[in-house]
Amino acid sequence: MAKRILTSILALAIALSMVVSASAASVSVGYSVSGFTVSIERADDINFIRFAPGEYATSGELRAAPGLVNLDESILCVHRENGVFSYAVPDAGVYTFWVRFNGGDTSLFTVEVEGLPPAMETDGLRLRLTNLAGVKDVTVGRGTLYTYRECADNKVVQIFSNKITAAKTYSYILP
Repeated sequence: MAKRILTSILALAIALSMVVSASAASVSVGYSVSGFTVSIERADDINFIRFAPGEYATSGELRAAPGLVNLDESILCVHRENGVFSYAVPDAGVYTFWVRFNGGDTSLFTVEVEGLPPAMETDGLRLRLTNLAGVKDVTVGRGTLYTYRECADNKVVQIFSNKITAAKTYSYILP
């Protein structure tokens, strides 16, 4: 009798295990990257997203990653539009995303966010530099110049990395 009960309990445990593993299937999901914005399809069916910079093979590795960001329903609802979830990541680089859907299915994928090229705009005497990720030094010269040597010979200002630090934008008032 005890053997029959143990066999029944074991069979029930195996059946439950199969149901749990079947409900947590890994599915593919459509996504795209535009600038620093990552967009994920099926947004109305998503109930949790986590991501971090770097490339990770499992959700466990991702969960332990430095820079991990967790997005629950309160944040997801703000970034949904027409069935697409869109979120701007802070920097260029490789990111791994883990998405959990309402039915329990999950998706793990990696995206590469390319940095934007540095840009400069002027407004009167104010010079504004943008997209400075990875830029060490900036030399501004007077006129239409095509080479570093021409720019250095006509230098108005040189801004070094200690002024830029980790800024993505920098403003300067020209003399």
